[in-house]
Amino acid sequence: MPRLFISHSSKDNVQALAFQRWLMAGGWSKEDVFIDLHGIGAGERWRDTLRKANASCEAVLLLASPDSLDSAECQREMNLAEDLGKEIIVALLRDLNPADPRLARWADRQFVDLSAEPQERMESIEHDGQLQRVHFHMPALKQDGELIYIIDAWKHDLPTILSKLMTLDDEAIMRIFTFAVAETLPCGNVLVEMLGQSMEVDLGAVHKPDDVFFDLLKDKQAINAALEEVTSKRQAACHISDTAKVQKSVLCNAIKASQPDWTPRYFKFPIGAYTDKGVTGGGVPAFDHWSAIALWLDDSQEKSNAPQAKAA
Repeated sequence: MPRLFISHSSKDNVQALAFQRWLMAGGWSKEDVFIDLHGIGAGERWRDTLRKANASCEAVLLLASPDSLDSAECQREMNLAEDLGKEIIVALLRDLNPADPRLARWADRQFVDLSAEPQERMESIEHDGQLQRVHFHMPALKQDGELIYIIDAWKHDLPTILSKLMTLDDEAIMRIFTFAVAETLPCGNVLVEMLGQSMEVDLGAVHKPDDVFFDLLKDKQAINAALEEVTSKRQAACHISDTAKVQKSVLCNAIKASQPDWTPRYFKFPIGAYTDKGVTGGGVPAFDHWSAIALWLDDSQEKSNAPQAKAA
């Protein structure tokens, strides 16, 4: 799903491609940015596209030019974006003044002037067999107090960001930090395993198995092993031939009755498993990551414990 939908005139295809490349140079993936270079027909195709992207699309950006402002298709796209409550960013592309009456409907929004001087970014774009160069000014996109950074915007706005952060209390700073880390640290990344182990993170204190967890837990052997962990080997053996559904029901009841703070091995650092199916090479990245980390830690420990050569 795209994070950003770019609405533009077909006459500005080259500029739209250059803008996409600019974003990609700043860490965005191609899938993050939706650009239609062939023209989406009016009606359901656009509605379906935008609604499917609604969960992950952070904003709709209009590359404003005389052509896009006069385009009935762009108007339909922006009308629907407003109807759906999407965040809207207006980027002045060329030959426009912010006071242009056609921009009046977005007068309360932050404009980004990509045509302003100095134009510090140049992209070479090949489109329809022709190589063209596009120049952009490099601000940060601002919308409703949030910043969407484009490439080098950090170095331009860092003093502003720091000044704002200095006015916030520790709780607000930690909340911002939490979301920043959550968006930049990929799920299942090897760093997650390393940080969790080195910081002795107790996932059980903040994350409990819920209905979704038990819906996804389908392996009978793993369910029975978890049941043994919560109850006893004898009770687990009594249910060894029961269906997964029955065993999960017994497991849930046992957790509520005697082990409300139970944390499955999957929710721990280092990650654990209930069967051999989850060990290294079994297709679960977290296990492979931890295996690599464990080897590295063992190697580091051996080096730190090795006798040091005395200086001559």
